[in-house]
Amino acid sequence: MTDTVINRGHGMARSIMKLERHQRSIFKYLEKLKSYRCEPTDYSCFIMVRKLKDGLTSLALDQKLLLDIVRDKSNFKLEQARKIESCEKRYHQLEVDMAAYLSQINNHY
Repeated sequence: MTDTVINRGHGMARSIMKLERHQRSIFKYLEKLKSYRCEPTDYSCFIMVRKLKDGLTSLALDQKLLLDIVRDKSNFKLEQARKIESCEKRYHQLEVDMAAYLSQINNHY
């Protein structure tokens, strides 16, 4: 039984570290999208930037709320673990979309 408690504790600490790391990356991506080097080159790029900014901003807000909940260990439940997994999937998809966008604008120049 103590192993379960220890694993849960390590799992929460790992989840907090991942969320914090993803949060920092999200803010770096948002800053990068504001840079003149990442300006949209055509209409499709403009649409991609808008979707990326909206998705990153939404994910940052969701992760902030989750971090607040996870840090309050008394409120940590299975539902929050599922939300963390959902945020991780969204983060990885946005990461792929960001790479595709950067590749597209780099091919333009």
